[in-house]
Amino acid sequence: MLITLMAFMTKPKKTTSRDWVTVDEAAEVVGARRETVIRMIRRGELRAFKQTLGLTAPYRIYKDSLDEFLKKRETINRPK
Repeated sequence: MLITLMAFMTKPKKTTSRDWVTVDEAAEVVGARRETVIRMIRRGELRAFKQTLGLTAPYRIYKDSLDEFLKKRETINRPK
């Protein structure tokens, strides 16, 4: 029983699509450097999470957060 439970708990979840992007992917979309995207996460401009524990764990940025950021930037940069 315990072995079956352990195997179930460690089985990776299958997803058909990701609801997040990597820092590098976000940097490419935003047109900024990787370090800039990390600063944006730390300032709260982009919602993100760390998939593992630790200071050097990579961030994952929620796609909806990135979309919101791009929409805000578009309205700010729109000519009047």
